[in-house]
Amino acid sequence: MEPRHFGEFILKEIDGFSRGERMVTGGLYPVGTVLGEITATKQLTALNPTADDGSKKAVAILMGITDARTDDQKAVVIEQLTTVRKADLEWPTGITDEQKETALNELKEKFIIAR
Repeated sequence: MEPRHFGEFILKEIDGFSRGERMVTGGLYPVGTVLGEITATKQLTALNPTADDGSKKAVAILMGITDARTDDQKAVVIEQLTTVRKADLEWPTGITDEQKETALNELKEKFIIAR
């Protein structure tokens, strides 16, 4: 499968309001990675439905490939007011359908709608 391009998962967004720049930590993440926020640092990392550091709640979606394996990186993310292609979202290995549904509902609270 060919890697997706920057923001390719977006169906519709409100220019100037949907995106933000945030610090990302902890891995090499592809376009469309669903992210959680580490409570103590306010940094974003891959969603982890079983974590107790805050990253179990979905808060954003990564716009482009980001390599934060050795150093934290600033990255553009979708934070609100966007419709995205559900099939193009990147989930952690082993996530259950129920955990995905929970994450999608959390994103919906930020007006990020997956279709």
